[in-house]
Amino acid sequence: MSDVMRILIVEDLPTDAALCEREVRQVLPISEFRCVETEEDFLNALDAFQPDLILSDYSMPRFDGMAALLLARARTPETPFIILTGSMNEETAVACMKPGAWDYVIKEHIRRLGSAILVALEQKKVREERRMTAAALQESEERLRDLVFSIADWVWEVDKNCVYTYSSQQGSDLLGVSSEDIIGKTPFDFMPPDEAKRLEIIFSEIMANKAVIKDLENWNVRGSGEKICLLTNGLPVLDKEGNLKGYRGVDKDITERKRVEKELAQSHDLLANLTRQVPGVVYQYRLYPDGRSAFPYSSPGMNDIYEVKPEDVREDATPVFGRLHPDDYDHVVNLIQESARTLQTFYCEFRVILPRQGLRWRWSQAQTERLADGSILWHGIISDITERKKIEEQLQQSLESLRNATNTTIQVMVSTIEVRDPYTAGHQIRSANLATAIAGEMGLPQEKIDGIHMAGSIHDIGKLSIPAEILSKPTKLTKLEFSLIKEHAQQGFEILKDVQSPWPLAEIVRQHHERMDGSGYPRNLKGDDILIEARILAVADTVEAMASHRPYRAGLGIDAALEEIEKQRGILYDEAVADACLRLFREKGYQLDGK
Repeated sequence: MSDVMRILIVEDLPTDAALCEREVRQVLPISEFRCVETEEDFLNALDAFQPDLILSDYSMPRFDGMAALLLARARTPETPFIILTGSMNEETAVACMKPGAWDYVIKEHIRRLGSAILVALEQKKVREERRMTAAALQESEERLRDLVFSIADWVWEVDKNCVYTYSSQQGSDLLGVSSEDIIGKTPFDFMPPDEAKRLEIIFSEIMANKAVIKDLENWNVRGSGEKICLLTNGLPVLDKEGNLKGYRGVDKDITERKRVEKELAQSHDLLANLTRQVPGVVYQYRLYPDGRSAFPYSSPGMNDIYEVKPEDVREDATPVFGRLHPDDYDHVVNLIQESARTLQTFYCEFRVILPRQGLRWRWSQAQTERLADGSILWHGIISDITERKKIEEQLQQSLESLRNATNTTIQVMVSTIEVRDPYTAGHQIRSANLATAIAGEMGLPQEKIDGIHMAGSIHDIGKLSIPAEILSKPTKLTKLEFSLIKEHAQQGFEILKDVQSPWPLAEIVRQHHERMDGSGYPRNLKGDDILIEARILAVADTVEAMASHRPYRAGLGIDAALEEIEKQRGILYDEAVADACLRLFREKGYQLDGK
């Protein structure tokens, strides 16, 4: 036998041929392959390729394995010939072995091909060396024993009474006994009583039919008392007349695999129990490349969430989508498509209309992955959020009521100020409008903008505590009078601090005369210690006050006001606020009347 093994494969399916080649290379890494599928190519290959081994599919459309076997026996009878088949019964096995097939391998157990090849090649060598001397023959037998010993699984032979006539060393290692303790006994002698009874019935039927032993799991007891699980595969050994002589096979230790399977089953049961406890439904949703969709898995909660049984949507998701509210259908579908495109987390709130429950709100969140076939798979959960939506609606109504009550209170306060000081009232409205425009220019959230407008509308409410004659005095204020005026910021805080509001109105009012460098009042706050709302209101208040008429002076005009803001930008006034204010007037044509 040369270093390079020439393997001729008779097969019409390239995938099966490639699978055979892979298995052969596991035991014969240095090999040359040729694949044929017609009689003509087969005969040419026998002459030109001169294969060391032939592997042939049993059934092909134009040229089958039996025909190839007969041609090979006539042309090259000493070349090992192994039949590959999808399934095989007793009659087929006998029909293959009688004309001279060396062995046959069921494709489902293709991993046995390597062992079958090694045994066949060794048998060929034995046949070729029958004329060797006794010493040479003994060397060959030792080589065969070494080959069997090198195989990780237990190789064995039993006679027609199921008595072991041969056992490789691996059998001793697996069972924890000597080879002498195995030979002469049956497989049932190493099994627990109940398992032995079960297997005796199975073996009796197999042997009566001279059938193949295929993936037969059986529990055995080692010499130490430890239980192990073996996976048994075997072929019948027949004499020339087709009578059963016994079985030759392999046992593989699958104890660890059975342990893992048991743990997986327990984990599956635990997961199933947990999903039953989760409110809503745990699901897998699959979108196929052809547009079909289904829920390959959904927990029992599918009945509550959609009033659909899990098994009814395992192959087709249509019943679920049929429950969607018509106004939400496109929204849900668009989010699914976006999630499929980006593989981002899917999140959606939507409504369903159910036969028994009627209109309900649902919430779903899922992680997304792309499968090998191009399908998109979501792993997620869907919950009932109807009650939450009702509470949110009630809270929104309460908030609106609170807003309305606050607005009413504010309007009363503004009206009170107008009675005492018409100049201050108009100043507040114009300052509030300007502050709102600045906040919008800066891109602040609408909620914060609304609070700024409300605070601006009443930022001088503290002046209610100042005598009216000081507020409307037509001449310059004295130091004492100005000190009283400065109290209005703190007094405004005292008036508003107990007013229920979604915004910090009292604190904004108290801080609207604070300055970035700490020179303001009443608490000499600096920089970021001042609320952004108060920083905006400070600029708006200054611009309006300078530009507008006062009892004690004429208005200085908008240009003078803007120059003051530009000059004190970053010193007294927040830079971003000042810049936004200047853009409004100089670039966007804003006017103090709010137009």
